[in-house]
Amino acid sequence: MSDIEWRLRRARSSFQHWWRRAGDCTPALIATNVIIAACWRIPRLQATMGRHFLCSVSGVRHGRVWTLGTAAFSHASFVHLGFNMVTLAMALGPTLESKLGASDFMATYLSGAVVSSLGFITHQRIRGLHGLGLGASGCIMTLWGVFASHRPNDQFLIMGMLPVTAQEALLLFLCVDVLGLTAGIGMVGWAAHLSGAAWGVFLYHAWLKDRMWRREKPWWWRKQ
Repeated sequence: MSDIEWRLRRARSSFQHWWRRAGDCTPALIATNVIIAACWRIPRLQATMGRHFLCSVSGVRHGRVWTLGTAAFSHASFVHLGFNMVTLAMALGPTLESKLGASDFMATYLSGAVVSSLGFITHQRIRGLHGLGLGASGCIMTLWGVFASHRPNDQFLIMGMLPVTAQEALLLFLCVDVLGLTAGIGMVGWAAHLSGAAWGVFLYHAWLKDRMWRREKPWWWRKQ
């Protein structure tokens, strides 16, 4: 067997392993994000996508409240898309979906989309800005908030190099977001990230904690 064949078989095996544990929702969310990213590259769809898949103060004021959710499926570039989807696929999605179940996982993800968009437009309104919000980062931060609250000591590698716990990773992200928000750095939805993370932590302690605990116990324990 050649080195290339061995690598292809290994990649196929890794993908099959991921697919078996990914559940139904995580692949569906990734596919939806990829399809919408592709739609943005079709010139005749640009106007429609801009109207229905970008979040802004003006858009919500004119009644396009659905953009609070749909904007979370749009991405500015394939790098932006890839970063969010790799995090969803490899770090958070399969694990949380198995612990929450499909319905609670989707409710967490989609509510994170809406809350992070609300955080974005609230910040825009307060500062008198007119930016456009998009991207799944707020949803990802919601999942981080839930995961770090439930399994704070689980280990991750940031950028494949820096070993941190889930709680440390969340705190690191929050520090970067607070710095970016206060300094007005770049075209990034810092307020959306912070809103999403806060929502994830709140959601865990207010609703998900007991439900996740019950799912992790054996059936005979749950009946007690």
